[in-house]
Amino acid sequence: MNVRTEYIHRVLLFVLLFSAWTINAAEPTYEIPLLDGRALLIRDPAIVNDLKLTEAQSGQLRQLADTLDAVLFSLRDAPRRPTDKNALAAIKQVDTQLSTLSNILNPAQNTRLGQLWRQYEGIDALFRPEVGQELKLTEMQSQQILNVYLQQQATISKNDSAERIRQIQNDRIQQTVDILTDTQRKQWFQMMGQPFDFSKTRPIDFRAPELRQVSAWINTPPLTLESLRGKVVVVHFWTHSCINCIRNYPAYKDWAGRFNPDTVVVLGIHTPEFESEKDAAAIKQKAGSEGLTFPIAVDNDKANWNAWFNRMWPSIYLVDKNGRVRFWWYGELNWQGATGDKWILERINMLLREKSDAN
Repeated sequence: MNVRTEYIHRVLLFVLLFSAWTINAAEPTYEIPLLDGRALLIRDPAIVNDLKLTEAQSGQLRQLADTLDAVLFSLRDAPRRPTDKNALAAIKQVDTQLSTLSNILNPAQNTRLGQLWRQYEGIDALFRPEVGQELKLTEMQSQQILNVYLQQQATISKNDSAERIRQIQNDRIQQTVDILTDTQRKQWFQMMGQPFDFSKTRPIDFRAPELRQVSAWINTPPLTLESLRGKVVVVHFWTHSCINCIRNYPAYKDWAGRFNPDTVVVLGIHTPEFESEKDAAAIKQKAGSEGLTFPIAVDNDKANWNAWFNRMWPSIYLVDKNGRVRFWWYGELNWQGATGDKWILERINMLLREKSDAN
């Protein structure tokens, strides 16, 4: 199960920003292409404001960010070094789209965006070949920096507290900086430029894919996410024969009954795992016997499953009043003592307190 805390939600995609490096002559060279973090930075209003764009540039950058939205959404759960062909193709698509940045930004703005990118990556930017070359890192230094990173990864446990993880990270930063010479440290700080306060940036979000090719609707006339703008929407993928989905029913019913449907909509997308789960009448009967009165879209062709790049049953997504996917949870909400139902409830209430763009 993937638990999405606010911290993880904010940096989920940025962990892809490690680049290739050569360990040493006896070790393999890592050359798997990884995500260019500028694709994420250009989506944030605080970053865009720092670049001091003209109105025309702002419009062009928004258009580019919108073009990349679905691609980045597909990469939200990709590992640091993806090997999946779809992920690699998506990363290549991002690179192609970002090649237009030089036509949108002037040289000074491009330089500043590079500085912001290195600031956000921090010491992880030292793994980038172009950074290592500019700093003239020796083979021994590159190996030492890698060893410190690997040591950190081996030290961190999934059960560690946030405070302990911060301490381990701080230790890694200090050990890595100590590997650099005084000249390299000075040059490194210059490469990062004027410090930027990243606390001004917002959590990563994505435009929710619109509903499509729904085979049948249960408990409601046809809906669109566009028609639900201004409301918080709890989208969950399920199938009625899935025991893990069944164990989430109490939470779905609680959320649907707790909130006014004018403010919060629980929307089930029933995507079958097996051919026998495609019968709309059987789905309707199951929903009725289980007391599932919220709207259900029957997704027999998996058109919505694919549009959301979903991978497992059950999966839950929270869409804010502006139609943006803000949080998600995979699997049973209360698996092995987890309190996912409370976690989701807290975030529903948080999203309810926010204003929509229309207000």
